[in-house]
Amino acid sequence: MANGLSSLRSALVLAGLTVGAAQAHAASYTCKDEKGGTIFQQTPCKAITPPASQAPKAKLTCQLTDDQVTRARRREDQFLALYPDEAVHRQKEEKDAKPMAHRINDAKARLNDLAEQRKPLDKEREFYVGKPMPSALKSKVDANDAQSAAMAEILRGREQALADLQARYQCERATFGMMWKGAAPGSSACNRPACAQP
Repeated sequence: MANGLSSLRSALVLAGLTVGAAQAHAASYTCKDEKGGTIFQQTPCKAITPPASQAPKAKLTCQLTDDQVTRARRREDQFLALYPDEAVHRQKEEKDAKPMAHRINDAKARLNDLAEQRKPLDKEREFYVGKPMPSALKSKVDANDAQSAAMAEILRGREQALADLQARYQCERATFGMMWKGAAPGSSACNRPACAQP
């Protein structure tokens, strides 16, 4: 009977050792949890992101006075409050540019209309080559010329306004875009692009 109990105990110990060895083999990765404790698992260890207080802080890439850093940080904070990422900034640019593009298309359409109105006038003028033009026809031609010139000037102004808007948004990205990527506060004052305000 004693021999039977002894054999049973030996079998249980061997079974336990076998299970433990199997578990040790199955859990082949020794990892640290977020609190620094040791854990065993079958999958590779996950990278643990250190708390913000322990994460390395970005440093300025140039020498600035405290006043320059303060002014730069104020501008950066205002910019990031409006545009937390580049997608929002580009969406705002598109929204602002859309009505301007419509006005440009309207001006182009008006110029095309005036050009179409001019065709029959020019055809009628062919009958008066070397002869005085009737005053009614001359009035129509002069009116068309004046309207076309005015609309062409309006179109140039609208196109310039759109170009200025796009340049301003591009300059903002060149000045503050580094902040979206985690640059050190005040970095926008380092190597400012020529388009940026002093």
